[in-house]
Amino acid sequence: VFAVLFVVHARYHHEVCTDGSACVVYEYNEKTDLVKTHLKAFAGYANYVREMTDMQSNQDMNFSGDTYEIGIGAEIDLERTMKDFSVEATLGLTPKYKSTCEEQGFENVYYYTYEKSILTLSLGGVKRFGNGKIRPIVRGGGFAVVHLSTKETKSRGGKYPMKYEPITWDTSTHFGVYLGAGVQVPVGKHFARVHADFYKSLEPKSMGQMTKWAITAEFAL
Repeated sequence: VFAVLFVVHARYHHEVCTDGSACVVYEYNEKTDLVKTHLKAFAGYANYVREMTDMQSNQDMNFSGDTYEIGIGAEIDLERTMKDFSVEATLGLTPKYKSTCEEQGFENVYYYTYEKSILTLSLGGVKRFGNGKIRPIVRGGGFAVVHLSTKETKSRGGKYPMKYEPITWDTSTHFGVYLGAGVQVPVGKHFARVHADFYKSLEPKSMGQMTKWAITAEFAL
C-alpha cells in the first residue's frame, strides 16, 4: 500500500509541479536536492536620497538624484537546510549617474555638477513565503559601492560669474546594508521578481554617506 501511494505521489509531482511554483517533493536525490543554483539578470530604478563622498570639494553638499541600474547575479537555494530560503550575490552597474545642486552665497550662486559610474556588489539572503504562484519575498544583506571616474564641475553665477577647473578622482566607496520586499512569480520552470529595497551606508560621516531607494525587476533561470 505504501509503495503504491509513493508511486502515485511521485507521478503527481512530475505531472503537476511544472510551473515553477512551490510543490511538495516526495523524492530525495543526494546529488541534486541539496542545492540549486539560479543565474539571473536585473534592471531597476534608483533614487539617491543622500549621496556624499569624502572626495567632493564641498563636504556639506548632497548630490541626490535619480538613475537606473542593470546587473547580473547568482542565487543558491538551501531548501534542505532552511525551507524557502536562498543566498544571493549580485553585481550592479549604473553606467552614468549625474546630479546637480546649488549653494546660495551673499552675492553669488555656486552650481555643482557631479558625474560618475557606480558598481554595487551585494551579498545577502532571500526568504520566500506561501505556496501559491504569487509568493511574497523578503530580502536583506550587505553591500559595497565603488564610484568610478568621478568628475565634479563647479561654476559661480550672480554678480561675479566664474567657471572653476573640474575636479576628478578615480574611486570612492560606500559600505552598508539593504532590506527589501516584493513578490515572486513562476515563468515556466524559471521565475521573475519585482521588489523594492532600501540601502543605507554605515561608514562614518567623514567618509561620506549614501541612502537610496530602489525598485528592481529580475529574471532567474
